[in-house]
Amino acid sequence: MSRSKVRRRHGHGPAVPEQAKSAGGREAPSRKAARARPGPHAARSPLARLAPVAVALVTAIAYANAPGNVIVHDDRFFYPSHGPLDAASIVGFFRRDVWGAATGVPGLYRPFLLLSLAIDTDLFGGSALAAHRMNVAFHVGATLALYAFVLALLRSVQLRASIPADVVPLAAAAAAAAFGVHPIHTEAVDSIFNRSEVLATICTLLALGVVWRWEEQRRVAAWSAAAVLYLTGLFFRESAVALPALAVLLIALMRPEGGLDVRRFAPAALLLLPLVVYLPLRRAALAAAPISSLPQLTEAVPPTGALGLLAFTLGSLSEYVRMVAWPYPLRVSYEDFAGGNVLLAVLVNATLVGLAVFARRRMPALSFGIGFFYLVLAPSTRLLTAPGLELSLGGHVFFHSDAAVTPLAERIVYLPSTGLAVSLAFGLAALGRRYGPPAVLALGLALVLLLAPLTLARNLAWHGGLSLAEAEVRGGPQNGDAWRMYAGVLFDEGRHAEIVDICDEHAGVHPRSAQLQNTCGSAYGQVDRLDDAVAAYRRAIDAGLATTGHANLGRVYARMGRTAEAEQEFQLAADAEQDPAAHHYRLGLLIERFHPERLADAAAEYRRALQLRPGYATAQEALRRVGGR
Repeated sequence: MSRSKVRRRHGHGPAVPEQAKSAGGREAPSRKAARARPGPHAARSPLARLAPVAVALVTAIAYANAPGNVIVHDDRFFYPSHGPLDAASIVGFFRRDVWGAATGVPGLYRPFLLLSLAIDTDLFGGSALAAHRMNVAFHVGATLALYAFVLALLRSVQLRASIPADVVPLAAAAAAAAFGVHPIHTEAVDSIFNRSEVLATICTLLALGVVWRWEEQRRVAAWSAAAVLYLTGLFFRESAVALPALAVLLIALMRPEGGLDVRRFAPAALLLLPLVVYLPLRRAALAAAPISSLPQLTEAVPPTGALGLLAFTLGSLSEYVRMVAWPYPLRVSYEDFAGGNVLLAVLVNATLVGLAVFARRRMPALSFGIGFFYLVLAPSTRLLTAPGLELSLGGHVFFHSDAAVTPLAERIVYLPSTGLAVSLAFGLAALGRRYGPPAVLALGLALVLLLAPLTLARNLAWHGGLSLAEAEVRGGPQNGDAWRMYAGVLFDEGRHAEIVDICDEHAGVHPRSAQLQNTCGSAYGQVDRLDDAVAAYRRAIDAGLATTGHANLGRVYARMGRTAEAEQEFQLAADAEQDPAAHHYRLGLLIERFHPERLADAAAEYRRALQLRPGYATAQEALRRVGGR
């Protein structure tokens, strides 16, 4: 056997000594010999050792001014975590809908997120500063996981593509750093609750890395380890669901020499096992969640029909591309999004998909990155989240779309953008092959210097509820939900006169923003403009806020001395309540308020509410109140 010649397996692995050829003239590979000799990457260059340190440092600097000891936006519903961190609580995380327990808006199942928040609360005593710092650490970890994954892909093609050795870590570091400092990720990092997206991304990248590293040598072990990581990612956030398709796409495109033989991908079926565990647990938890009586936040008319859903989906995918390419302005709410320009959306998506198809042989990494982007986004689109959509087998329902669907959200693009980072890394490597490492370093620095200041500026908006709401109305003054957020923050601070000014100017422009109208009604009531309060609550009811709107309108009528109308509104509120436990609670309130001689009947209604939902705090408080009377 000659040791003077070496060959490299296409797409993967260290250099392998050329073997004696068989009678058929084909080389007989020897893995033992391959392991006996170190590959060209065994001795890592100083650049390869410094690159991940630089990536971590740059990412951390971009979030040096992340929120401190403040709780804003959705975080106030979830952090600090309530209750002790014991076995019963942990089991409860797997039986509970996330939002249903907090606000009565069901549809999300993320037990490991709840566990993470409970651990933070236990370790740090509920310190928001510590929780935010943990979010930044998780984001740095996701960025390093991306760096390692991209580096492995680049090294697999380095010799075949004639990429200079120093270019590989530089290209991987530049792409990972661009991801780490990109301002589109501020919502996922600056919101404690949205760390679920970051942690699901870490699990997904680690699983893909395991498959890439071991798939050829230890196939079953590779897919088994990926399955464990897959289940972990699903328990953090449902965006990890695309992993099986991503793994198959990775191997098919980046190692095409293995062919598309079904037997080659048979072990990937192990990734179906986590779904067998996850989907029934999710279904059971969501089925047990309180039924929401709240309307959608969006003012736009929801798409209907196959063509309407398709047009909206294409528009949202095009908007996600825009977010990555042009992250300005950044917003928490995109509830005013109605689908955008259909022709432009078709052009953008057709261009990217066509490019992926065209480049699949000559530039498979480009095709993989684009495919990654679309595959991860697909489960979040209206095509797969339309109300009533079910996934069943043999009469057993595994998935039912119950979520209050958000049209768009910046946090959703966190994991998909890692696919685009893969394409960017290979583009930078091609640049380095032609112009050398300085060109890669220059472009990488340019991306960081362009994106990091935007991230630092956006972090400031997350330093308080008011600053975030003010940034929201600046970024989307046409969005009624932005004004809803702003008015809600002002109401919490007792600044009712300012809310009235906002409502006088904007409430009439956004009649379908139910919660804005409700806040306006409350503010009008605080300044004794009761007729305006009645009109605002009527608009809230017309926009879908039936239960809360009728109850608040009843309270205004009671203040105005219109007792019969007030009782009627309380009855309408109870009738509109879809959750059985809350329905009995509202009936108890009606009896307690308008028929004090029937307090025993009110107490009976509160007990029925508690029977249907043990631990129902407001019903427990009402029962104690009635008992005290």
